[in-house]
Order: sequence, then C-alpha cells, then structure tokens
Amino acid sequence: MNKGLYYFLQVLLSAILLAFGLLIEIKNASATEGAAAILLAVPGAVILLALIIEFFHIKTRKVWHYIYIYLAVTLVAEVVTIVIFRFFSFSFRTVLLLLVVIIVTTAICQLFHQIYHIANKKPRII
Repeated sequence: MNKGLYYFLQVLLSAILLAFGLLIEIKNASATEGAAAILLAVPGAVILLALIIEFFHIKTRKVWHYIYIYLAVTLVAEVVTIVIFRFFSFSFRTVLLLLVVIIVTTAICQLFHQIYHIANKKPRII
C-alpha cells in the first residue's frame, strides 16, 4: 500500500478539524468562547502532531505503548487550551464530553499509528 495516501488522509482529517474549529471560533458562532477550539481545533492539532511523532520512530517494545504518548499529548493540549480560554465552568456533561473527545482523539492517532506500522512491515516470503 502507498504510505503517501495515509499521510494525506491524516493531514486532511487534521486540516478539516482545525479549519472548522478555528472558523467557528473566529466567527463566534458558538455560545461559549473556546468551545470550538477545545472540541475541534485541539484534536486536529494533536492528530497533526501525531504525524510528526511518526517520523521520529520512538522505540518501544509494543506498538500499543504509543497510546500513552498520544494520550499525554492530547491531555496537555486540552489543558493548555482550557487555561488559555479560561474555560473553568465544568459540569458533569462538559467533563464527559471532554473525556470522549480525548479518548476519540487518542484512538484516531493510535489507528493511524497501526496503519503506519502495518504499512512499514516488510513482506514475509512463505
């Protein structure tokens, strides 16, 4: 398979999320300031950063150890965005929504990592 296609799809997904998040935030279309940035732009930026992480090929024993890296990057990005926008009014639904966004972003990053891991394997001759 062509790895360039996977790179394109990851960049396209992150660009769409970033663009919509920033456009909604700039146009003030949401009732809460910073909500679009927290829910759309940050996951788009993390997915784009995951592409950069792929280029460094951090050596781990298992492919699943990258989940912790992606989870840490997502958590740090969300906390920084929450502090920047002073979004400190949390309800149960808001916390639940943030957890879902963090889990889905981490899962998408891990999915792309799995795709790259499989695409980089050398074919075995039986």
